[in-house]
Amino acid sequence: DRYKTEGCAQSVARDARFDYVTLGVIGLNALWIGIELDLNPADTVPTSTAGFQIMENLFCLFFTSEVMIRFLAFKKKIDALKDVRFMFDAALVTLMVLETWVMYFVVAALGGDVDFMAGAGALSLLRLLRLSKICRLVRLLRAVPELMVLIKGLVTASRAVCWTLGLLVILIYIFAVAFKIVTRGDELMQPFFKDVPTAMATLLLPGLLPDNADPVMTMGDSSLAFAAFFLLFIVLGSITLMNMLIGVLCESVSAIATIERETISVAYVKAEVEALVQETGRDVEALLTREDVEEIMLSPKAGRVFSNVGVDVEGMVEVADIRLFKDSDQVRTCDLVGLVLQLRGQNIATVKDIVNLQKFIVEEWSFLAEKISVVVRAVDRASKAPKSMSTGGIGDHVIVPALDNGMQASGFTPLTCLTTPANSTKESTKEAL
Repeated sequence: DRYKTEGCAQSVARDARFDYVTLGVIGLNALWIGIELDLNPADTVPTSTAGFQIMENLFCLFFTSEVMIRFLAFKKKIDALKDVRFMFDAALVTLMVLETWVMYFVVAALGGDVDFMAGAGALSLLRLLRLSKICRLVRLLRAVPELMVLIKGLVTASRAVCWTLGLLVILIYIFAVAFKIVTRGDELMQPFFKDVPTAMATLLLPGLLPDNADPVMTMGDSSLAFAAFFLLFIVLGSITLMNMLIGVLCESVSAIATIERETISVAYVKAEVEALVQETGRDVEALLTREDVEEIMLSPKAGRVFSNVGVDVEGMVEVADIRLFKDSDQVRTCDLVGLVLQLRGQNIATVKDIVNLQKFIVEEWSFLAEKISVVVRAVDRASKAPKSMSTGGIGDHVIVPALDNGMQASGFTPLTCLTTPANSTKESTKEAL
């Protein structure tokens, strides 16, 4: 942020309403450009009628004020030169000032005679200044992120487009040479292939662009620059942009189709799982126990339903206890539906899945470490317990009730009446575990 933190200029420049007003005026100016070009026959603002002069001066005043406010908002004025957007806007305003206000002084100095500036045709200075108005529309494009995405796509694809056009030119040249050779001496073909450039124009326009052949030919008779500019528009508008539009439409249709398929799949799974629950005599809204879920998943119909949506039934049975009954002994029907949807084979792994896997591993490892520590403490207590001699000629043994209690507390099956030789209580107890 290169703007000041205090002051009137920075306050206005930072205000979102200022940006909205500026964009609105840019839109009005874009419409005015077309109206002015159609209705104003004059080449300069000073020689235009009063209405056109007033509008041009108002636009020039607004855009000049807008650039000055943004310039005054900079902490260091040298930073304005580092801001590409500001420099672009300042260049456009400079051209507008030259076309509008400076031209008044030029006309006044020449006594109202500006014919010398309009004698160079389409490349005259005045028309170039008027042509620069088109660049103001770039600011509108910058304000719409979606349009900027398409423009960046065009820029990215420009390299491939240029190579494709190069290949097309080579192909046209090869066929032009071939047609020139095979049609030599044929009077009917001479208008189309009298020389290589004419043959290339025939292959390009009537051959590849038949709908645009007549306008390009007519423009070419006036100026090759006009014809080349029109062909550039055809390449950018009709070929590149329209094909990009087709790609965007295909992508949109594909995304919508994916969403619709997902919606249908979710509805199908939900309906079938609820039907399975009802077939077992249970209410859909009631909670399901482990036995209920096991009975549902092992039914033949459930196997067909799960296979239809790409779920591995055996794998689902294995993970159901971990995923469904980790925190509770009862689950809802919607939880079972969610498990089926998550275990579909066509699902794509996401970052969320990796994070959940990491969380699961950490929780299980913590749970296992806690259980191991309980058992180890039980073993330590058993090894320090007083020895109790047993009879029957078997030898010296000790009973370890503390070990049974520790294992029961940790969730393991208790070792009842675990006995070990009296001289190796601790080592043999650990070996038994």
